[in-house]
Amino acid sequence: MTTINTALTSLLGIDHPLILAPMGGASGGRLAAAVSRAGGLGLVGASYGDPQWMARELEMMREVQQPWGVGLVMFTVAKQFELLLLALEYRPAVVALSFGDVRPFVRPIHQANAKVIVQVHDVDQALEALDAGADALIVQGAEAGGHSLRRASLPLFPAVRDAVGEHVVLIGAGGIADGRGMAAALALGMDGVMMGTRFLASQEALPSERVKQRLLQA
Repeated sequence: MTTINTALTSLLGIDHPLILAPMGGASGGRLAAAVSRAGGLGLVGASYGDPQWMARELEMMREVQQPWGVGLVMFTVAKQFELLLLALEYRPAVVALSFGDVRPFVRPIHQANAKVIVQVHDVDQALEALDAGADALIVQGAEAGGHSLRRASLPLFPAVRDAVGEHVVLIGAGGIADGRGMAAALALGMDGVMMGTRFLASQEALPSERVKQRLLQA
């Protein structure tokens, strides 16, 4: 299989500049493990604040030799800090943070020897995340499934790249479904991509077979 080496693959030690989005209710341990074993970075989506669910799904990652991570949303972790501590017990290589103030959480993640990747939706958020100590940024446009954002990926990607400079690792997200989308994101200044909806019909994804069939039919 052909590999593409970028600043993202170098930062995370992965073979392909591709990250599984930590979709709540979809990106469990089986799917994250499969993506990591295939050379990408699998992120377990632990956004619902259920420690029992998180422990069960993260337990599946113990045997994964490749880098993997966990995704957390700030409006949950701000109320349940123990969720972050629980996630760090499983020694993820990456913790992805989104939707809120990440500043209180960067230091404990770094102290656990994990990378911090922060999801941003505009230039101001990108600069704030870097100031907070983010190791890389997920630049997510309005095409992303399940989110009501205002700026599309096509203008957002180069705008953030121009604002942060050439040495910051950027991951494009929103409306990317295949190699053509990845190529476009790389051309627009991204070092890799994060994809979510594209993986929903995977055998390892958590949604029911009925949901997967409806997705395929659509």
